[in-house]
Amino acid sequence: METSRNHYHNLATTTDPELRQMALQLGQGPASLRGVVVPKATAYGIPRGTRPHDTKDVVVHIDPHLGEDIRVRLGDITAAAVDRATHEVEQYTEEPYDMDSFRTRGAAIMRSMANFPDLTKTAEVPPPQQSPPPQYSPAPVQQYPPAYTAQPYTQPQPQPLQQPDPNARRVSPLSALNQMQAAPPQQQAVAAVPQPNIKCIFELENFGSHEAWYHEVLIDTGFAVLVYNNDCVHGSKYFPRMTTENQVRMAMMVEGTHEVHQIQTTGVEFTHGPYEYCVLMIEQTVPAP
Repeated sequence: METSRNHYHNLATTTDPELRQMALQLGQGPASLRGVVVPKATAYGIPRGTRPHDTKDVVVHIDPHLGEDIRVRLGDITAAAVDRATHEVEQYTEEPYDMDSFRTRGAAIMRSMANFPDLTKTAEVPPPQQSPPPQYSPAPVQQYPPAYTAQPYTQPQPQPLQQPDPNARRVSPLSALNQMQAAPPQQQAVAAVPQPNIKCIFELENFGSHEAWYHEVLIDTGFAVLVYNNDCVHGSKYFPRMTTENQVRMAMMVEGTHEVHQIQTTGVEFTHGPYEYCVLMIEQTVPAP
């Protein structure tokens, strides 16, 4: 219902959907209303005879709008009781995956706790049983081995001396040492690094062109990477450096391709093992003339 200047109005005739839903829950007519008498408040603003922070004896009504009469005492909603009820309802409810399924699972848990209040009672732990004192039993007598009996000493027989073999090869220690010092140290063969075989032509506006060779040239969207193996002793490495503030246009073409790239230096250079890399930025690419 709704009131205006203490006049009664029937909520069933209102056009507000929320007020109409409230009218269905409260019933129609003045007989459906219930009054509440609040005792005088104490100095702390709490009504006399009430304990607002002691809610364990408060009984809540679950899902009254669904016509359910599920009533659960707040003090009975413990972690152990919720776990047991959850394990029970998992056997006949689906795993929650959205808001409605979560609400269905929660209502089933509350219904299980209301139907089986004994689940919420704390089981009494029986006192520990005292074990009987250990019985003493004497240790068995250890049997020692018989006393050691000395054996008579027998003097070993001397071995005959071996006569030198006249045909045996005699080795001079100094001569063997001299041969080792005279022998030149063996050098480990090092695999020769092949010469770079990818040719690039660079041209700076108003400065001329320059040719350089690389072991690998990687072209990707917006970037070019020059790769050079520093173990190549007979090659000549060239990486374009950062230009001045008055930057000039620089173009690059990889021999054997049909594209010309306008590039800018980035200053990004790094090494990995014997290889050294130079990263360039590609501003635009046009077909070669």
